[in-house]
Amino acid sequence: DGGKVSHIRIGLTNVAPTAIRAKAAEAALLGQPINDATLAAAAAAASEARAPPPSWGEPGSCCGRAEP
Repeated sequence: DGGKVSHIRIGLTNVAPTAIRAKAAEAALLGQPINDATLAAAAAAASEARAPPPSWGEPGSCCGRAEP
């Protein structure tokens, strides 16, 4: 593989009602060497994948309602 990622699966848990795959992060790593820049790109992509949909409300609220 020449020091490059040939197979990758990334699952995110505790960020949604069910586990989700970070496909954009996988794509950022696939075929790339493992280095700081590649890992930073994958982390940024994974961060986008874990963003809750707007229908879940604003962060710090429950289902769009203000918490008590």
